[in-house]
Amino acid sequence: VDVCFVMDCTMSMGDVIEACKENVIKIAQHMKDELAKHVDAPIVRMAFVGYRDYRKKKEGEELDTSNAELTVQEF
Repeated sequence: VDVCFVMDCTMSMGDVIEACKENVIKIAQHMKDELAKHVDAPIVRMAFVGYRDYRKKKEGEELDTSNAELTVQEF
């Protein structure tokens, strides 16, 4: 199962980004916990895409998503 969380991290979202990040982490953990209850649980791969306001110098970042929860917290 592939899951990709996409989040608006532009300046206009500034006052709600932390709450959104917390919810992404909770949802990801809940999915992992629920799927772990099954003997034939599928492999779950998670990704996170956070888009920000345009910056001339840096157009994108690559983040290691092997630990999705930590990646979202640090973004």
